Amino acid sequence: MLDRETFLVDDFVGGLWKVKETRKAARLVIEPFGPLPESDRGALLGEGERLVHFVGDGAEAFEVRFAQGV
Repeated sequence: MLDRETFLVDDFVGGLWKVKETRKAARLVIEPFGPLPESDRGALLGEGERLVHFVGDGAEAFEVRFAQGV
């Protein structure tokens, strides 16, 4: 997997995301390029929850968050 992946908002690249895994935890960090409407933030969090549980299969803890300052 690349260091970071991109996500789309309204057919344009809206930011980056990265999964960080340890033996017991999986964390998805979302880094938008700019402010996002609440509806887009909610959609990203929902998709992120599904993704981090899929990628972090076997982890005991899961977290999805936006990067600090966003």
